[in-house]
Amino acid sequence: GAVTVTLEDDEVTDDLILRHYCDAAGSGVALHLGTPYKMGANQALLLTTSAAVTVSVTVTGYVAP
Repeated sequence: GAVTVTLEDDEVTDDLILRHYCDAAGSGVALHLGTPYKMGANQALLLTTSAAVTVSVTVTGYVAP
């Protein structure tokens, strides 16, 4: 069945970065943010799914001085 994948910032209320609806097993998404997403050193990205599925995520970026 369908699965919802959600990516959020853990310290900002209602800061949804991505919500993607996968319609079948094996479907996926690639996300490229046109503007860098600024996060503090002690912040985390939260990835949740609406079902028990395997999800692979790669996050790359930089920390501005």
